[in-house]
This record gives sequence, structure tokens and C-alpha cells, in this order.
Amino acid sequence: MMLNWIFVSSFVLCLQVSASTFSQGTKVDLELHRVKLKEALNVLEKKGNIRFLYSEDDLSGSKDVTLVKSQIFVSDALMLLLKNTNLEFQELEDNLVVIRLRNASAADILVKGLVTDANGT
Repeated sequence: MMLNWIFVSSFVLCLQVSASTFSQGTKVDLELHRVKLKEALNVLEKKGNIRFLYSEDDLSGSKDVTLVKSQIFVSDALMLLLKNTNLEFQELEDNLVVIRLRNASAADILVKGLVTDANGT
């Protein structure tokens, strides 16, 4: 239990780190027509050379999105994609972007997974 608390505390501190923005100078061309938000984020992730961290449950109720823009900053595209949702994003270091519910506290975030090395062990 103590390990969970340390992890959550570390995660919260990382969220509060003032990082340089990933989108400085990074523009993308997007042509998304009535796609699920998750698919739109996947496209933006690939084209913008960034990584998203989010809960699948947070995206489950999202409506289809349409965004057709040329040479749009990644952060602007993300703001438009999340407009009229209950989601917000925060930019961290190393091109990592956390997407979460607005007003979600650290206690609401559950992280599960398995850490492996390059060999999968």
C-alpha cells in the first residue's frame, strides 16, 4: 500500500512539473472525418511525434470528431479535439501528454501494467 502511495505522489508531482511544450514549431496536417476520439489521438500521436497517456474509460463516452486543418500546431489540434468534452490535457517532458478528466484528483487515477526490459522479461 505504501508503494502505491509513493507512486501516486510521484505521478502528481510529475504532473505539476513545468515542462517545455512539445508543440513549439510542430505543425501537422489533419483530415479526420467522424472518427472516434481515440483514433484521432492515434493519428495526432503519429503525425506529431508525441505520446499520449490516458484511461480508455475516460474516452469511452466521447462522440465522433471531425477536424480538417493544414499546418496546425499539435497543441491547437488537441485543444480542438478535446473541446466540448470533459477532458483536459497537460504537456510533460519528452513529448508526453497526459489526458484526463477535468478536475480529476490523483486519487482517481489507477495505473496498471507490467514493466519489462527490451527482451520482454
